[in-house]
Amino acid sequence: MLSRLLASTLVAWLLLMSPASAGDVATAGDASGKTQAHPGGDDVLIFWHALPERHSALFDAMLQRYVSEKRANFRIEVKRFPTMDALREALLADGDRPHLALIDVSWQAELIARDRIVRAEDIMDRVSSMTRIIFKADTFPVMWAAVQQDGKAWTLPAFATVQALIYDVDMLGQAKLKAPPKTWAELVTFGKKLTDKTGSQWAFALPTDASPRDLGRLLQYFTEQAGGTVPTSMLSYKDPAYTTALQFWVDLVDKHRIAPRETVDRARVAMFLGSIEDMLALKATGRNVLAAPLPRGKAAATPVMLYSVAIMHKDPSQLDRQWQVGHWLVEFEEMLTWSLETPYIPANRQVTLSPGYFQYLQANPGLRAFLVQLPTSHVDPALPSYARVLEILGESAREALDKKQSPQEALNGADQKLRSVLQAPAMPVVKPSGVGG
Repeated sequence: MLSRLLASTLVAWLLLMSPASAGDVATAGDASGKTQAHPGGDDVLIFWHALPERHSALFDAMLQRYVSEKRANFRIEVKRFPTMDALREALLADGDRPHLALIDVSWQAELIARDRIVRAEDIMDRVSSMTRIIFKADTFPVMWAAVQQDGKAWTLPAFATVQALIYDVDMLGQAKLKAPPKTWAELVTFGKKLTDKTGSQWAFALPTDASPRDLGRLLQYFTEQAGGTVPTSMLSYKDPAYTTALQFWVDLVDKHRIAPRETVDRARVAMFLGSIEDMLALKATGRNVLAAPLPRGKAAATPVMLYSVAIMHKDPSQLDRQWQVGHWLVEFEEMLTWSLETPYIPANRQVTLSPGYFQYLQANPGLRAFLVQLPTSHVDPALPSYARVLEILGESAREALDKKQSPQEALNGADQKLRSVLQAPAMPVVKPSGVGG
C-alpha cells in the first residue's frame, strides 16, 4: 500500500513539472490552460445526470462550486432526469445533447457506436503524457477496465454501487451463529437455524420486488457463481449454469423453505442482498446490521454499477471546458467529499486509502465488505440489447419463482426470446469523428 502511495505521489510530482497540468487542456489559441472566453460561443456548460433526488443536490452543488472556486466565466446548467433509462434514451436520441453526462458505463459502447462521445484518452494524451498513467494508477482496476474499448479509455470513472450480503447481527447471535455464511451450502445450513416455521422470521430474502432487469442482472451473477462465464458474446440460457443458479433460488423457497416467495418486511428477514445505502438505512432505524461478501458457489462474482463522466460531442470550442469540469469532478478532493456524504464507492482508490475515508470506515462497520469484493466484480457487458436480455432473464426467473414453470422450462422459453432479440437488426455503427469533431 505504501509503495502505491509513493508511486502515485511521484507521478503527480512529475505531472506538475510537465508543460501542462492534469487540470489543463492546451488548445489552439489557449496555451495558458485556464478557462478562456470563447468568441461567439455559449456561456453555459450543460450537464445531464439521473442521480436519485436525495443525492442530486450535493452533486449539483459540487458542480456549482467549480464555477465559484475556479472563477469560471461560464455557468453550469444541470438537468436531472427522473430515471437512468430516460437519460440513456435522451443521450442516444438525435436531438440536443449536453456537454457532459454522468452515465452508466454499460451504455458506453452504444454511445460510441452513435458517435456521441469524445474519447477521453485522446484528451489525456493532449494534456500530458502522464495523465493517463495517473488515472490508471489511481483507479480501481475493475473500474478502469470498464471504461476501455479497443484499448482506450473513453469516459472518466467516477463512483460505483456494489452488492453485498447484509445481515442482522442480533438474529444470527440468537441462532448461535458467529459469522454470516460464506458459501451457498452454508446459506442453506444457517438458513434452517434462522427461519421460524410460523413465518414470523425468514433467514434470507430474494429481491422478488426488483424490476425484471435487476432480477435478471442478479441471476446472471449467480450463474457466474455457479460456474458460468462472464458473457462476452451471444448468450444461451441453455448453459447448465443458468439452470443451476435458478434452481438454487427456487430451492431456497420451496425445498429448504428459508426464503419467502413474495416480498416481506425486512424487519422479519435475517439476511438479504443489498447496497451500502440499504445497510446504512437500516442502521439509522436502530437495527444492528453489518455486511459480508456474497456467499459463493463454485466461484465468487459480484455485481457493480459504475457511473462515469462522458465528454459529449457538442461544440468543439467548448472542449477544454468540458475536460476541465469533468476531470475536476472525479479528482481526489471532490470524490472524497462525495464518498463521505453518499453511499457510493469512489473509483479513485487513493480516496479509500486516505485518513478521512479510514475514519469513515471505522465509523461504519460493514462497509469494508463492499470494497473487498471489487476484485471479483465487473460491470454489465457491453452487448447489443443487453438491457432487454436481462429483462428476459428476470421475467423467466419470476416465472420459476412463482411456480408457473420449472427453472429449465422457464430458461428454455427465455432462450427462444433471446435469440429473437439478438437476431434483430443491429444498431448502426458510426465511425467516431475524433476529438472535437
